[in-house]
Amino acid sequence: MPVAEDLLFIADDLAERSAKGRLRSRLLRDNSVEIARKWGLKIEYLYVVDLKIPLFKKQQFKILKENFDAIKGSVEEKYRKEKIPAEINILYGIPAEEILKSVRLANEARLLLIGTQGRKGIKKLLMGSVAEEVLRNTSTPVLVLGPKAQEKRKVLQISEKMKVLFLTDFSDSSDAAESFLISFCSKFKCPVLIAHSVGEQISRIRQSLLAAGDVPLDIERMFNQMTEDAQRDLQRKTRDFQKKGLKATSHLFVKEERLEASLKSLLAKMDLVVMGTRGRNKVLSSFVGSTARDLILNSPVPVVAIRNEED
Repeated sequence: MPVAEDLLFIADDLAERSAKGRLRSRLLRDNSVEIARKWGLKIEYLYVVDLKIPLFKKQQFKILKENFDAIKGSVEEKYRKEKIPAEINILYGIPAEEILKSVRLANEARLLLIGTQGRKGIKKLLMGSVAEEVLRNTSTPVLVLGPKAQEKRKVLQISEKMKVLFLTDFSDSSDAAESFLISFCSKFKCPVLIAHSVGEQISRIRQSLLAAGDVPLDIERMFNQMTEDAQRDLQRKTRDFQKKGLKATSHLFVKEERLEASLKSLLAKMDLVVMGTRGRNKVLSSFVGSTARDLILNSPVPVVAIRNEED
């Protein structure tokens, strides 16, 4: 029986039988097979029946109940064929709470896989409430398949050839993500690109000062110093990674624009993103002015987001 930290959790909505829902489920399973096989993990597959389900979905759950044994059998057969130990569990309650409880009881689960489609809010695209609530409240690494990654049918191929992007702001909020990254890339010998955005930070400070009408005369000198400090910190971090035996390079974003715009072309060359998030009572973010939410929803590759336990 695998120890707690040998568990790979998957949170999936088996009741979602739309084309997008079935695709998301298939991609979660395909990714879980690759991760479990390469990492030697046992799979705990979770589906939570939402007891607060609205009336218009009750028929959907009636159909699920009638067909659940067949759906469960199909999932189990997938893992049997792949020779991956797996247990499929159906729980009842509030989805985010039940997922968090299961992962917490496992103490040190290695990873949690979850998918999100995102939805249109009044002003912007929002992440599904279950995925966001889980991210805010667990220190277990969470691999999220966002809508763009699902559209690309992205399935990890873990090897020395996969390219990992590590986004850091050099604060304590990146510590847990850095530890995960070092462990992952050390085990699988994959190269990592360490990236930091000083340009977006400068842009926000500039806009704030302009709005307040209080622009220092030496503002450009201040921004130049920020850029030099960021470059020095990034070079130091890269050397630290290299001393640990990792194939590490770095990139500093200096253009004054939102990080999502800077990352667009770079993400197309990556296979996985690893980043930290802030604590449960703060805005879910890992960069000044750049949210983990936005990155997950717009990334064409899976994102591992990790909340620092002390946040």
